[in-house]
Amino acid sequence: VVLRFGKYLETVGPGLQFKLPLVDAIEKVDVTRVRSSATRGHMLTEDENIVEINLSVQYVVKDPKAFVLDIRNAEKTLDYATDSALRHEVGSAELYQVLTEGRSILAIRTLKRLQESMDFYSSGLQVSKVNIESTQAPKEVQDAFQDVQRAKEDEQRVKEEAEAYKNKVVPEARGYAQQIGRAH
Repeated sequence: VVLRFGKYLETVGPGLQFKLPLVDAIEKVDVTRVRSSATRGHMLTEDENIVEINLSVQYVVKDPKAFVLDIRNAEKTLDYATDSALRHEVGSAELYQVLTEGRSILAIRTLKRLQESMDFYSSGLQVSKVNIESTQAPKEVQDAFQDVQRAKEDEQRVKEEAEAYKNKVVPEARGYAQQIGRAH
């Protein structure tokens, strides 16, 4: 990004460029590098449970002029917007969704909301990926949550055993009933 007397002049690509000493200032921006930012925090879910989330965001600079001139600190703005978008999406989901299969949906929704914010602020950043690295109940309630998970798994196992028993016994009973019917 070339500034002449402190005012935007043009954006130029890599290679040999002419610069007027003492008149032009150059702000170099690497637009090919994938940058990363990480966030971690405790958040409240829709069903009023607390969840701990570790998240990373990958992004690139898509507009060097906006990145340099339109916003004071695009990376700090990204951190705040990430926190805001994540809190909004977690606050709209239940704990079970956040901790299990809903994580991928949460990541997609957070990416969409985050990109909308970055575009609104004219940050010049393009968010390429949101990775929810881990979601878990806070350490204080971790044991209770694991007990609930085990109880759900036991419930599913018992249902499957009952279904298997039914699939074995019912055909035998029907066959026995047909034999009795034929005998009489």
